Parts: sequence; structure tokens; C-alpha cells
Amino acid sequence: MSYKTIKTFVERFDGKHKYEVGDIYPRGDGYTPPEGRAEALASGEKGPMNSTGEVFLIAMDPPSEQDEQQAAAEQQSLEQQSLEQQNLEQQNLEQQAAATPPPPKEPAKPKAKASAKASAKAKA
Repeated sequence: MSYKTIKTFVERFDGKHKYEVGDIYPRGDGYTPPEGRAEALASGEKGPMNSTGEVFLIAMDPPSEQDEQQAAAEQQSLEQQSLEQQNLEQQNLEQQAAATPPPPKEPAKPKAKASAKASAKAKA
């Protein structure tokens, strides 16, 4: 069974791992608490498994099949919306590119006229 942390604590049986409010207990990377530890932390039962006698955890109901199906449908809907948004953005970019005229060509520069000195030399 999984639990939700409702009060921050350090798990002395897991290398001093710190559980923050909202964290899932036990963490999902292979740690298995000693027998009775989770129940003691959820009940506030003072003893060798809960030295403070405080409540740190609440039991989480396992998700029902309907909950899992709803979550999967919501995820699929979000993915579809994301794809549609990306497609719209791509279409807008393509339309903007097609609607934007190319930059105007610069007019050809007139050839420089020969200076008066060059003209005079040519005549001489």
C-alpha cells in the first residue's frame, strides 16, 4: 500500500531519506520499509517504529480501474491538444512566410561619371 506524507520526516531506516509533505511513501526506487513502519507512521502509534508518536502519513486508496482509464483518456486528450497546437503554429508560420513579400531589390547603382580631370586628359 502507498501512503502520502502529511508531515515532513527523515526515514531512519532508509539512509536518512527526507520525505517532504506530499511525497509518496515508500519511495518507488526499491526501498521497502520494515514491517509495521508505515502503519506506525500513519497511526501515530508510539513505539520502536515511530519514536515520536506523531502521524506522518495517510493511506492512499489504490486507483480504481475507472480512475486509471480516466487518467489515460485525459493524458491522450492533452497530447492531442498539444499536437493540434503545434500544427496550428506551424500553419501560421507557413502562412506568414507565404504572405511576406520578398525584400525589394536595390536599384542598380548608376555608373560613376568620369571626373573632369579624366575627361580633360582624354581630350589632350
